[in-house]
Amino acid sequence: MRPSSPHPHRASRAGFSLLEVMTVVIVVGILVTLGLPSIGYQLKSRRTNQAAHEVAMLYRRARAMALGRGAATLVRFDAANYPRGHVDVREAINGGSNTDGTCATAPSTGCQSTDWRDSAALGVPGVADSVAHNRIVDKFDPADLDVYSTVSLAFAQAAGTSRTFADICFTPLGRPYVRYVDTGAFAPLAEVPVITVARADGVGFARSVLVAPSGGARLSL
Repeated sequence: MRPSSPHPHRASRAGFSLLEVMTVVIVVGILVTLGLPSIGYQLKSRRTNQAAHEVAMLYRRARAMALGRGAATLVRFDAANYPRGHVDVREAINGGSNTDGTCATAPSTGCQSTDWRDSAALGVPGVADSVAHNRIVDKFDPADLDVYSTVSLAFAQAAGTSRTFADICFTPLGRPYVRYVDTGAFAPLAEVPVITVARADGVGFARSVLVAPSGGARLSL
């Protein structure tokens, strides 16, 4: 009699055949191919969502700065000079020169009394120069970062009227005022304007940033 094998089941074990391996590889390849469009869509939508958060944060920061520093703080939306939209935060400062008895960079309180023009319009090299009355403290421009290279911003009033320019100024009490021309008078914000953040090619979903008359800013649900 033959001695029994110490491993009686070893002979019945076998690896995968070449056909089985190729079948698995093909199936995995098909699943990956089918999933790529969905992954691309999610990535594009995620960038749009992140850009919307950046814009909302600028409005929140502006109001917090106005409350905390006692300075008029303005958020400027500009799609007239920036085709894909641009948002910056400006703090009102005294201006003047440090030799005339004033502190040029000290906070100023007036939305209407502050000259919010760009330094280029004032003919000075920098926004904190001796005759400037505002300085840019933060901004978001989709053209500045490759990750947002196809994101665009749009501003509209509550009734749907599109605007290529909008200034929302927060007083030291946190109250928002608005105007739609760079040298016009401010009026109390009595509606909920919408800043829409979307991809220029229409791919993915759009997000909306709402600015309430109370001064708060949030993303729409």
